[in-house]
Amino acid sequence: MPLSPRQAERLDTVLRAALVAGEVSAGKVRLWALVLVALNELLFLATHAELRGRSSAWIPSVVISAGAAVSFVHLRRLVARVARGRNVGASVGLDALLIFGVGATAALAPPPSYHGVLHHATTPFLLVAIAAAALRLSRSVVRLSILCNALGLCVLIGVDVLAGRMPTAEEVVLWGAAVAATGLVSDAAAVRARKLAIDAAMATPD
Repeated sequence: MPLSPRQAERLDTVLRAALVAGEVSAGKVRLWALVLVALNELLFLATHAELRGRSSAWIPSVVISAGAAVSFVHLRRLVARVARGRNVGASVGLDALLIFGVGATAALAPPPSYHGVLHHATTPFLLVAIAAAALRLSRSVVRLSILCNALGLCVLIGVDVLAGRMPTAEEVVLWGAAVAATGLVSDAAAVRARKLAIDAAMATPD
């Protein structure tokens, strides 16, 4: 049944409000995750005096701090105004870029404790990023998150292989299954949440 102009306007308002709320929630998750990872990196350096003199050991902290600053600014802008579709895509890309950046610094300048990206402490945040994409209420955004994060993980695995840090087939399969399963759950959650928002807007009488 076609929507009346008032229903269409209300639906647009509800979806925009839900999108902003989802983006704000995802932004808070990203910011707190970055703070925790930054504290972990600083604690690692504090307990490994032999690494503090290496400039490469500080690169992850710099990347994480820059990401936290960008995330904070993005969150403030979201609170101040309505989010647009391109901001959502950029936000998902930022999630994937931050995870890839931290993983890349470890893979290219590995500390003694590094045994491959699949064992790196920050890699599980990739699954958090894919799950958080559902907060945007869009299947296309969820799929973009899956694509970006999976591609980044594959590149980092390739770097490990070239450096002689060969992951086992079981590890690769398990991580692939984890990414796929998280993506399916995130996709279903986005569809369900969007349907509930639409139903709520349509149920309100003119």
